[in-house]
Amino acid sequence: MTAKQLFEWSLGSWPRAIISFAVLCILASAIMMVTVLHFSPLCSEEMRDQEPSPDGRYVAASMVRNCGATTSYVTHFNLRTVESSFSPDFFDGVISDGEVATIGDYDGAVLFCWVSPRQINIEYPTPTSPLRTKHAWNEVTVTYGQKCP
Repeated sequence: MTAKQLFEWSLGSWPRAIISFAVLCILASAIMMVTVLHFSPLCSEEMRDQEPSPDGRYVAASMVRNCGATTSYVTHFNLRTVESSFSPDFFDGVISDGEVATIGDYDGAVLFCWVSPRQINIEYPTPTSPLRTKHAWNEVTVTYGQKCP
């Protein structure tokens, strides 16, 4: 290979090297972002109270979600089977599986009581109203607002 051919070959490989380097930088940035979001999630969940159903088949839990200084605390209520556990989302740390009630801008306790093995009542403070409610989850019926003993 002559010097002229070597020079022409090296000029042709520069664009490939630049593209390869750019792809490598983008890939490294994506891996770092996924790692940071997974190991330092945006939100945290604090368990306030848990109680199994009368037959021991389900577990009800009251939790408070904290997503940082610029957002309000959110109290939410979740149900799960006794064999499972609550798992936070991979990226943001939110536990949304089995969430049946979400009460915004309130970090106090949400009272709840099992009325029967398949019915639970959630008593939330007034005048706060839930942002989101479900009236059933799997075989469990969910009622709201009635006084718990």
